Amino acid sequence: MATMVVGVLTVALGVWTKVPVFLICMVVGGLTVPYFNAPIMTLLQTKVAPQYLGRVLSVTVMLDSLAMPFAMLFFGPLADIIDINYIFVGTGIVMLLLGVVYFGSNTLREAGK
Repeated sequence: MATMVVGVLTVALGVWTKVPVFLICMVVGGLTVPYFNAPIMTLLQTKVAPQYLGRVLSVTVMLDSLAMPFAMLFFGPLADIIDINYIFVGTGIVMLLLGVVYFGSNTLREAGK
């Protein structure tokens, strides 16, 4: 559900261009991050064998850390071609759709039990 909330907020960032609305969306989006990260870390810690847990968590953190620079390399030049509002709307829709897939996934529901 946190992914869907962030997706809706990202779409809102592309639709409303007023600074106060932008700030509100960013604050609410930031407040949803723990609700996204906590279940992922809990699943990893409960489902991965203890002898591999350190390696899996280090790779997970490494990939999380690499996401921002690669996103900037991709979306920075793209923002010169496409209006940033369209990028916000497009990425928000993708996040919203991913959230729906995650929320409806029986595999993830079973893993969380």
